[in-house]
Amino acid sequence: GLGWMIPQRRWADELKHKWPGTNAAIGWDHWLRLPDQMQGRDCVSPEVSRNKNVGDQGVNVGRGEFAGQLRGVAFNSEERVDFGDVG
Repeated sequence: GLGWMIPQRRWADELKHKWPGTNAAIGWDHWLRLPDQMQGRDCVSPEVSRNKNVGDQGVNVGRGEFAGQLRGVAFNSEERVDFGDVG
């Protein structure tokens, strides 16, 4: 699974009104990485994932890709993690 974190004001002021919805031609994760949404910003990939892919097949990932890339990703098992100031 893919997760993301942004300040609430970024969602309310910038993304909510143009969110692609469930009928989009591409998944929300790909849409979020398009230049119109990125606007020169970067995506940060943590060393330890804070979400977990529970299936071995999805819209953009097949079983072979899951086995080769996602099955071995470490998963954070701590109940609470302080992310500090992410705004």
